[in-house]
Amino acid sequence: MFRAAARSARAGLLLVLVLIAGMAGCGGTGRDETVDGPEWRTAVRGAVGAATRAAPARLTGMDVQERAGFDRIVIAFDGPLPGSRVSYTPAAAAGYELTIRLEHVRAAGPGAIDCGLPAIAAVHRAPPDNGRVLTTVTVAGGTRLPFRIGITLGSFYVDVAHPGPPTRRWSH
Repeated sequence: MFRAAARSARAGLLLVLVLIAGMAGCGGTGRDETVDGPEWRTAVRGAVGAATRAAPARLTGMDVQERAGFDRIVIAFDGPLPGSRVSYTPAAAAGYELTIRLEHVRAAGPGAIDCGLPAIAAVHRAPPDNGRVLTTVTVAGGTRLPFRIGITLGSFYVDVAHPGPPTRRWSH
């Protein structure tokens, strides 16, 4: 029984390492990058996480940061990496919203940040529902701005490009 549990733990760790390595090209490395590179798109993005219903990730915080050329939403967590899906959906009023759905997570409750940044006007996290947390991002002008996703140790992030002509270089 101990061997089976150890094998299962090693397989879970390997899955997390493969996911991290696969998403390493999604940005946030600290190097100079082009904001209009291939990772900046408006298409649906997602990843299967290591978190499960029995062993969920625990959301510990949410922050929004303005960077040169883009705004970043950081969702911090403890435990295994949650599954994710990020996509544009039609907004209730007009235009589009960016929705971030995290799977197999525990969270304290709803949250909101009014930002007024170049790309992100506001971020609203709905109450957890059956292990899912839905975060809605009000994007400047309701337009479909290019975005990218990535992970760092203990956090998931979404970068949304500023409106207007792409910024060619940025630095951390």
